[in-house]
Amino acid sequence: MAIHERVYTRLAAPPRKRSTLPALSISRYGARQATRGILTKIVYFGAFTPAIFFAFFIYGISRNQEMLLGVIGGVGIGRFDSIDQVPAETIYQAGSAMTWTMLEIQGWFAIFLTALVGAPQIADDMRSHAFEVYLARPIKRTDYLLGKLLVVMRPVLTIMVLPVILVLVISNALIPETFQGTWPLYPRALAVAVIWAAVNGLVILGISSMGKSARYASVIWFVLTVGTFIVAGILQQTTGDPAFDLASYKHNIYIVVVNILGSDQLSQFAQTTGDEDMLPLLDTSGSVLPSVAVLAGLGALSAWLIIRRLTPGRLP
Repeated sequence: MAIHERVYTRLAAPPRKRSTLPALSISRYGARQATRGILTKIVYFGAFTPAIFFAFFIYGISRNQEMLLGVIGGVGIGRFDSIDQVPAETIYQAGSAMTWTMLEIQGWFAIFLTALVGAPQIADDMRSHAFEVYLARPIKRTDYLLGKLLVVMRPVLTIMVLPVILVLVISNALIPETFQGTWPLYPRALAVAVIWAAVNGLVILGISSMGKSARYASVIWFVLTVGTFIVAGILQQTTGDPAFDLASYKHNIYIVVVNILGSDQLSQFAQTTGDEDMLPLLDTSGSVLPSVAVLAGLGALSAWLIIRRLTPGRLP
């Protein structure tokens, strides 16, 4: 049976003075089970590799003031003789570009980790008939849904938040006079990671609730994330119509991310350096609301599929 025995033992026990929330118990033990595989551990720990390379790069440029000012100046407009002369807006611009690049890389790791952790969550419960235990009194269906969502979000949040925050801390520690300009990136990066992990978690759980095979759920997940990303990119480049961005799951995530981080600064970075392919989705003339609506719709549809699966009479 997919459910961990200790989960139900704790939840079925008489209430204590400081009892554990059911969703937290499900997520705690579910996360332990979900992250045991060798492939999962490889992806999980491998996600910290980009942060190591970024840390060495930052250390290298911090030791060479000319190179450091060249990098910062390349993001903004003009040249600077010392770090003290760099405006806070330009420092933020450089930091936001670095944060965006980090989040984009971590997002690819998140795709694989979401599939490994999330695809089996509901599919395995249906195959093993674990619903009879999970949904027995006193565990509510909302507790089950929230617990499973937290199972997926916990490792995804870890690989997205910790590497980015680590690189920001190293940057502020090695490069003086930068914290004042980049401190807003800390809460913004955290907000981006929470939104990204929550949408990933809801969508993969919705896909997982559609059948009893985690393998098929993973295939559908990769078609939705990677497949639509490739197709939408080809259609956008062929037709020049930015509306095709809305057909890609990752494109919609990217649009929300760059707006939270500060799309004006990132757009200026792409235009100044002439490397707009590095930051491809920065049409700030449009509204972010269509992408928010697409992601909200996917989340609502996924939640409906899960609740529908948990409805009496529809249990496997």
